[in-house]
Amino acid sequence: MKSITIVVSLLFMSSQFAVAQKKQLYAEGSVLFPLSIPVGENNSTGYGIGLRGQHFFAKNWSFDMNAGYIYFSGEVTDWDGNKQHHFALIPISIGARYYLKNFFGGLNAGFAIKGSSNTGTNLMFSPFIGYRIHRFQFEAKLLGIPETFATYPEKTYLQKGGYSYFGFGLAYKLN
Repeated sequence: MKSITIVVSLLFMSSQFAVAQKKQLYAEGSVLFPLSIPVGENNSTGYGIGLRGQHFFAKNWSFDMNAGYIYFSGEVTDWDGNKQHHFALIPISIGARYYLKNFFGGLNAGFAIKGSSNTGTNLMFSPFIGYRIHRFQFEAKLLGIPETFATYPEKTYLQKGGYSYFGFGLAYKLN
């Protein structure tokens, strides 16, 4: 954990001292649909908001820092038959994206922090592709929360991970 903190700090500081590159701030919203857990066990849909900072460190490459809030409603059935009717996550991630004219693709990685009492904090990754036009960016993305670390059998899917969502997002450039 200490090494991750050092790497994130160094990347953030290096982006702050490079004055020639442009920085952009986006407000974004998204809708996410379930992909994993055996079919029929995850019928929840997520709605999220967030902020994303982008810093271009080369002509076509940018460094991303993201933070948001996603609220999921619907029904998730655990392995023991218990049902969860809503949950929330606070995703915080860093990553990079590559632009090819107005098209882009990239990958973010970070943590999905516990946003409600029935979830746990887990690692997350989010590959995405998209298109930008004027001040808007349209994205298709995957929010993957892998099952990580040793877990106790009584923990739920939402606590131990092992689920993912496919979604669409719309971002607006604020500056």
